[in-house]
Amino acid sequence: MARIAMVFGMVGAAVAGAVALSYLANGLRQAGQGQQAKPG
Repeated sequence: MARIAMVFGMVGAAVAGAVALSYLANGLRQAGQGQQAKPG
């Protein structure tokens, strides 16, 4: 059972990391678009 729990923990950490990276990528993307949208 410990192995199963460890695997679930690793999968959960990987999913959380992917979600965090996606949120950061979306934030940077929106920030870049905002800067480009501003008139020079």
